[in-house]
Amino acid sequence: MSEKISEELIELYRQHIPGYITDLEKAVSDRDKVKMRDVAHNIASAMGSIDDMESGDLFRRIEKEDLSFGEVADLLKQASAIARNTLDGL
Repeated sequence: MSEKISEELIELYRQHIPGYITDLEKAVSDRDKVKMRDVAHNIASAMGSIDDMESGDLFRRIEKEDLSFGEVADLLKQASAIARNTLDGL
């Protein structure tokens, strides 16, 4: 039973995290810091729960630090690549 739950949770992450990353990219593009921090928080928490601390830490920096939008865009590229790699490996 728990293996089935784990498989279902992994599938939910695979389905939803790419959309959250797209939402974060849009928030950065729109220069919406409130939305950006909210979405970054959600992604950081999700990635941490599947033990991807590397991308989780980068998303957390986007959430917590007072960064320029250029710095956020650079971090977002790094974090997104790591997160996608993690999701592909699940």
